[in-house]
Amino acid sequence: MKKRYVLGVSVTLALATTGWVEANANPGSDDCANPQHLSIDEQTVCSRFHDMVDAAMRHDADAVLSYFQSGGFSAALTGRLHTELAPWAREYRDGLASVAQFESMGFPEIRIRTVAPDTIILLNTYQHRFTLQDGSPHQQAGYGSQTWVRHADGWRIVHIAGE
Repeated sequence: MKKRYVLGVSVTLALATTGWVEANANPGSDDCANPQHLSIDEQTVCSRFHDMVDAAMRHDADAVLSYFQSGGFSAALTGRLHTELAPWAREYRDGLASVAQFESMGFPEIRIRTVAPDTIILLNTYQHRFTLQDGSPHQQAGYGSQTWVRHADGWRIVHIAGE
């Protein structure tokens, strides 16, 4: 059970955050680092994405969760489906609180695509190293996606998925 929880913590943190982006030998693998190829809306989502990561690195769950849309939220993570933000947010807070320190949050690939005038999908791979409160070190790698939708108050995440 602990291994699944740790994986869930990492996937949840990775999908709800985007730490600093580490260099990758594949040019253009980080769409957010190449804004000349992005629309203004895609650039905005990239910026919000990186701001959210900074909040996670500071262990500021409230700031991270402020990027999520409460109505209509869904998530498909590590074999579990979530259809309400509040229960998932409690798990996210618990997961973030279980981390003593992030050694690294790497996102070797980030792809961003506008799929409708008010909908952008951000895809990423991640490689994280962190230490839990009990002192145990962990490394996780995987992939995820975020669906961002424009609302009256700005771009919000309505769906996350990943393993």
